[in-house]
Amino acid sequence: MFELYEAFILAARNWSNEWNVHNEISLSPTHVLILELLELDKVKRPSKLAAELHITTGGVTALTNKLVRDGFIKRSHLEDDRRAIALEITDEGRALLEDARKQKMMIMKKMFGMLSSTELNQLKAAFNKMNHGASKEGE
Repeated sequence: MFELYEAFILAARNWSNEWNVHNEISLSPTHVLILELLELDKVKRPSKLAAELHITTGGVTALTNKLVRDGFIKRSHLEDDRRAIALEITDEGRALLEDARKQKMMIMKKMFGMLSSTELNQLKAAFNKMNHGASKEGE
């Protein structure tokens, strides 16, 4: 079990190192994920984004502040409830997201390119099972 833990930590560290070495967009993977989630929905409330990211709304605020400041997303009020905040990706955010996807694809090819499709499916299944089990324990 310890060897598995070490392999997992090393893989996570390698991913992080690759991201940092090739990070031409100056955003974290979580910032990119936020842009991807906002691209899927025209408008999203911070609470929904927090649930999808499995973080607090305070965490969403901290992460989105940089994206708002840099013009990649915008905050507005919902028309049906002026008290509620809505987040929306901007055209600049969409353009940046395209660059981020290229960066992510390059890293994925480097990290996973040597695996067969069977191995990739097994790895994905193992991660899904592990994540599902971890989320059940937290309930």
